Amino acid sequence: MANRMTAEEIQDAYPDEWIVATNVPAPAGLPVREGEVVFHSPSRIAAINAFGRVPKPAALWYVAPPAPREAAACFFR
Repeated sequence: MANRMTAEEIQDAYPDEWIVATNVPAPAGLPVREGEVVFHSPSRIAAINAFGRVPKPAALWYVAPPAPREAAACFFR
């Protein structure tokens, strides 16, 4: 059962997990803003396998845990 979510909802719901989402309305190369989450797991291999079995368009990405507010941000140019 797929659950349509925004990117922010996915970040909150699945920290430290790999996500597979379908029906992602994003042109190639742009960040996914929403989609139907069809798979999530801490296992990268399991997510890659699931990604190969879902209809396209689809997206696969890792949800990194949020950085603490007090963490220093660095930017390089």
